[in-house]
Amino acid sequence: MGEETFLHQQALEQIDAIVGPSPFNKESFTVPESSVDTILVALQTIPFLSDTRLITVKDSHKLKPAELEALTVFLKKPVISGCLVLLWPEKLKKDSKTTALVAACEKNGVVADCHPLYDNELPAWIQKRFQLAGTKVSSEVIQVLIRETGNALNDIVNEIDKLILYAGTGKIITADDVELVSGHTRQANLNQLSEAIESRNKLGALVIIEKLINEGEVPLKILATIHRVIRRCTVAKSMLEEEGKSFDDIRQDLRLHYFFDKSFFNRLAKLSLEELSQALLKIVQADYELKSSNRPESMMFEELVMNLFNSGNQLR
Repeated sequence: MGEETFLHQQALEQIDAIVGPSPFNKESFTVPESSVDTILVALQTIPFLSDTRLITVKDSHKLKPAELEALTVFLKKPVISGCLVLLWPEKLKKDSKTTALVAACEKNGVVADCHPLYDNELPAWIQKRFQLAGTKVSSEVIQVLIRETGNALNDIVNEIDKLILYAGTGKIITADDVELVSGHTRQANLNQLSEAIESRNKLGALVIIEKLINEGEVPLKILATIHRVIRRCTVAKSMLEEEGKSFDDIRQDLRLHYFFDKSFFNRLAKLSLEELSQALLKIVQADYELKSSNRPESMMFEELVMNLFNSGNQLR
C-alpha cells in the first residue's frame, strides 16, 4: 500500500525472485477489469509442475465493498499454494471493510507501507543508490538532483541511471553533470516558481511562468503549483498561530526539506492568515477563468501574481 509506486514494483520483483514461479504459474489482474471471483479462482488453481502460483492484483484500491468483503473472508483461510500480492497505490482508508482486509493480510502475510519518502530520507536513499553503482556524489550534488527532479522515486532513479551512464562507473559526478543531463527543466522551473511566490518575488514569478508557458507546460499545472505554495503557507501559519506548534513540528508535519526550506519561516512571518485566505480565493477565481475564458493564459497569470496579496504587501 502507499503512493510510491516505485517501491511497489521493487517489492514485487523481490517477491517474484523469492517465490520463483514459472511463467505458467504467474497471473496478473487489474481492477476493475477483473472481478474478485476471477482472482479467487486463479488463487485456488493447482500450480503446474510447481509448489506455488503468484497472483498479482493491480489497482486493488478500486475493489468494491462487497468484493473487499469476499476477499477478506478468503484471506482468513488462504490456500498455501497461492501467493497473492495486492498493489494498493494510495493510503488505506480507515473504514471497516479496509480494516478487516488489512487485519487478514497481517495475520497470514505481510503489509508493506510504500509511502513517499520524507524529504529528510531522500538524500541517504539517493546516496545509497549511487554507492550500489560504485559512483561517488557529494551532498551538494544530491540536493541539486532533488531540486531538478522532484521527490518521485521513479523520476529520481531514471536521472541516477542517466548520470551513471553519462559519467561512467567509479567517476565523481558534479552539479554541472546533473544540470547537463537532467531532462526535468519544467520541474526545476516549477520549483523555482514555488520559491518566487513564497518570497513574493513578483518579477521572478512572472518570468518563470512565461518560460513555463513557452515550454508547453499545462497552465492548470502552473496554477496548481501556486495553489500548493499558498495552501502550505496557510496550513503552516494556522499551525503556528492557532495550534502553537513549533518550527520542528511544522517542518515534520508538512515534510519541509530543511535545505530548501530554511528560509520558509522567515517568509511566513511576513504573511497573515487573512491575506493567505484571500490569496486562495483569488486562485479559485483564476482556476475558473482558465477553464472558461478565451483570454491569453499569460494575461490571467499576470493579474493573479500582481493581485495575489494585499496592496500593502505586494510581491516585489
